[in-house]
Amino acid sequence: GILPLEDLNWTGRLIKEEGDSQEINLVPDKNSNENVNIVVALDAQGKMVGQTRIRKTDYVAQRFRESTALLTDDKYLEKLESDLGGILIDEYKKTNDTSNSSTVIESFKFTSNKHCEIIAGKIYINPLLFFNSTQNPFVLEKRQMPVYFGYPKTDKYNINIEIPKGYKVVSVPQPLKISTANSVGSYSINIAYDNDKIQIVIVKEINLAVVPPDLYDALKDFFQKMMEKQNEKIVLTKI
Repeated sequence: GILPLEDLNWTGRLIKEEGDSQEINLVPDKNSNENVNIVVALDAQGKMVGQTRIRKTDYVAQRFRESTALLTDDKYLEKLESDLGGILIDEYKKTNDTSNSSTVIESFKFTSNKHCEIIAGKIYINPLLFFNSTQNPFVLEKRQMPVYFGYPKTDKYNINIEIPKGYKVVSVPQPLKISTANSVGSYSINIAYDNDKIQIVIVKEINLAVVPPDLYDALKDFFQKMMEKQNEKIVLTKI
């Protein structure tokens, strides 16, 4: 039920069975989604062991199929491990990766020794673990051409962390909810904890396929605030 990305050239003509036609807007009017669920246990040495499930819909699923069509499973897993900061993946599974279903689901187990820091007896964890971005992609002072995202998209992360025995949470990033002018994008983060569990919910939305240059400053500022918040740390200390 979706067109190839290269065909989204603003408007098209819908030819009806009766022979008449009408001009229609080809820009997607609903967001494609990528939902990431992670359950992870952390030990006192900073090692993470967990499971991840990623659900992709519509254009996110289509782009996944296109980008992996010529890759063997081994080559794709090698790329995925690299893209996710060098984690080690095991028991990888995917569904609907070649069918016409709008949804692709990936699931895998993982281990990592690289995604938290131990300094002076405290453990520092990034809320997005290995899905974190550290740099604002928009660095130009001014922009004369539109920013092309291709399609509206929503990213949602549900992350549950089990902290090591003998540790407690001493600080977490404060909740934040921001949005741009003209509803180009929105971002929210909420972190809750109780005893040995931490729950993180992060939602990012880009609601326009093409962002005009006059909104570039707002978009750049939005991404900068989002990067700064995502790079704040959860801090654990020994009881």
